[in-house]
Amino acid sequence: MSGVFVFFVLCLINILVVIKIVMFFGMFQFFMPLVGWKLSINFTDFTHTVSHWVAFLILSFIGCKMLYEVLKEEEHRVERNLLDTKVLFVLAIAASIDALAVGVSFAVLEVAVLVPVNNYRTYNVLYMLCSSFFGQ
Repeated sequence: MSGVFVFFVLCLINILVVIKIVMFFGMFQFFMPLVGWKLSINFTDFTHTVSHWVAFLILSFIGCKMLYEVLKEEEHRVERNLLDTKVLFVLAIAASIDALAVGVSFAVLEVAVLVPVNNYRTYNVLYMLCSSFFGQ
């Protein structure tokens, strides 16, 4: 095989990996505010009373899990492929928890949700594409 062919194949693989990452994170950044808005619109009175406790529990769990991972012995650590679909799924959820909170805020403030969420997703996808290409 010629070097040029190998170069183009590597570029194509790199572009496919970038598209996979962007699709995971971009779609979760789009859908999580919608999920937060839909759940909160039905339970507005309930979310006013317990939202701070839910945030406290989620952040406490994440913090404890991070401490556990740091303090765990080296031999018990597992190397993970960060491009695996399951890993990307979990990372996309973790990265868009704040987007869920934005959706809850939209419901509490009684703001129309589709236009800002679509704009947010578009800017996020553009940012990820630019950073993945220029950050290499």
